[in-house]
Parts: sequence; C-alpha cells; structure tokens
Amino acid sequence: MATLVISGAFVALAVVTSAANAPDPLKSIWIALQIALGIVAYFALTKSSASRLDMVKIGTVVIGCIAALSVVSYLGRTYLGLPASLTPGVAADSRLIGFSFETNIFATQCVGWLAVMYCWRQSLSRSSLWGAGILVLAVALAGTRSAWIGLGILIVVMVATKWRRSPAFIPIIAATAAVSLLAVALLPAPTGGAVESSNSLSWRLGHLLDTQSGTGAYRADIFKTALADIDTLARWLFGSGLNSFSQFHERDTTNTGRPYLSSVWYAMLYDVGLVGLVLFVVLLVVMAFRNHRRLDAFIVLSILLVCSSATNSFWMTFTWIYLALIPLHAKGGDSPEPRTLGISSPALEGSSRS
Repeated sequence: MATLVISGAFVALAVVTSAANAPDPLKSIWIALQIALGIVAYFALTKSSASRLDMVKIGTVVIGCIAALSVVSYLGRTYLGLPASLTPGVAADSRLIGFSFETNIFATQCVGWLAVMYCWRQSLSRSSLWGAGILVLAVALAGTRSAWIGLGILIVVMVATKWRRSPAFIPIIAATAAVSLLAVALLPAPTGGAVESSNSLSWRLGHLLDTQSGTGAYRADIFKTALADIDTLARWLFGSGLNSFSQFHERDTTNTGRPYLSSVWYAMLYDVGLVGLVLFVVLLVVMAFRNHRRLDAFIVLSILLVCSSATNSFWMTFTWIYLALIPLHAKGGDSPEPRTLGISSPALEGSSRS
C-alpha cells in the first residue's frame, strides 16, 4: 500500500507541476505518462502469479541474443569493413547500441540485467551464467562509462559476497570484463572510418571520470545551466515540469540540437523540485524494502542509479521491470531455488534423499 500511495503522489505531482510550469505542458505530461506506465508495469509483474524466475530465464536469452548479434556486427564492421546496413546493433560512432535508440540505454539494459541475474544466482543454469559473459562484452563495447562503473560495482559485490553456490560465475564475469576492457583499449579504429578521439572506446576508458573534456564537460555545463535556471525561476520546491529543460533551451552549447538533462538527479530536481526528488527516492527505497533479498535489491537499484546518473533511464519502462524482477518473497513461486551447477554437495545430496 505504501508503494502505491507514494508512486501515486509522485506521478500526481509530476502531472500538476508539468501542467502549471512547463512551457509545453502536453510534452511534459507525455513523459509523466511514460513514467506512470513503467510503475504500472512494476505493479503488474509483482502481483502476477507467473514465475519471475521463468521471466528472468527468457529475458536472459532475449537480451543475450541481442548482445551477441551486436558484438558480431561490431567485429564485422571493425575488421571486415562491413557497411552499416549489414551490421545491426552498432551505432554510427561504432559503439554497441543493440535495438535501443541510444548506446547509453543499451549499456544500462545489459549491466542492469546482469544485476538482475545476480539476484537469481542460485537458480540460473550454467549456460545462463556463461551467457552473462556476452553481456559483459556488450557493456564494454557500448563505451558508456557509467555502465563500466556499474559493472565494476557488481564485480566487487560478487567477490565480496563470495558467490559460493555459483563459483563459476565470478571468474566468468571478472575474466570477461578484464579481457573486454583490455581489448577496448587496444582496438583499432573501424575500417569504415576513423572515430573521433573523444568518442573512441579507448579515450573513454582513459577518461573514465573526466568532466573537463568530451561528453563529461558537455554534461557538466548543462548541469550548471540547469541549477542557474532553478535559482532564477525559483523552482526549487516543485520544479518546472518533466523534461522541461529542453523546452526552456532550444539549442545546446554546441548549437546542434535541444539539450536534455541526462542525469536522473538533476532531471528530478529541475522537473519536480525537492519535493518530487524526495518522493522519488522514498519510492525507490520502499520498493527495495519490499523484497526478500533487500541487499540484492539495493545492488540492482544502485547500479541502475549509477547508469542513470549519465542517462536517465527512469523515464523508460524497462528500468521499472528490472526492479519488479527482484525476488519478493522467501517462499513461493518467485523464490530462487538453489542449484549446485554440477558441483556435488553432501548436504544438498542428503536433503534430496530425505
């Protein structure tokens, strides 16, 4: 009930402040509708009688196939010079994009799904765990620094919690990540044309936290402008409406198009103010506390928030679906059942005979 009330209050505030303060209210309310649909999808999945484990298995196959196709296309464009029409899943700048509209979103989908898989680590088969390796490679080749940081957090958590029931998974993920990032640093420019230095994967790896050049500097400048807007318009409490920054500014600093606030934190503060930001944070915390494995829930949430600090994915439905796929109960159809993955365990063998 608390989740429903808080989410309703957040969406209502977003709609009201968008209607009252946004230069183009309909565009802002449209974003509110997208968020509302994501929250509805969350409730639909958490209330569903279907097995979340089956959903995770199916999702692993689907996103794994998309990632595999994108990696193969990347290799074909990089080393064979295949044209863009024959290399689906690769963006114009030669980073992986999958079937998403932006490379950052695809990277978030991949690393976020790895976090969901972590929650079900005791139930996934060995083939699913090996399939996680392709997702790690896809995250590396997507060239999104926030997703790289999210992947690093996940690896540290896995090592720290000693994933004993799935001992094969840690070396699979860690080795694939190490090899992938090394390959990224050494990859040549695609034969289809040189990549700009600030867009190359190796440049991004070397400027992981750089805010003085490239996209880091671009975002920092936009965030500074956003804070100045909030202060000038006195919109600290309730904001200016969802995605209204793009309505107040027709051109970005490069004069190439409308800017938008890519960070979920700056976007929430600008769009729905401090009140909306607090409601948003409380909503996510309450969602995490609904789960049986709260630590796992906060790990998934943290990785999604790290990625959304560079590209806000909470406007999109898949983020809410990921949160819904975390195990809710200790018992029941959505509770992970431990597997030995082919590794003998006297205790488990004894319990199975009894």
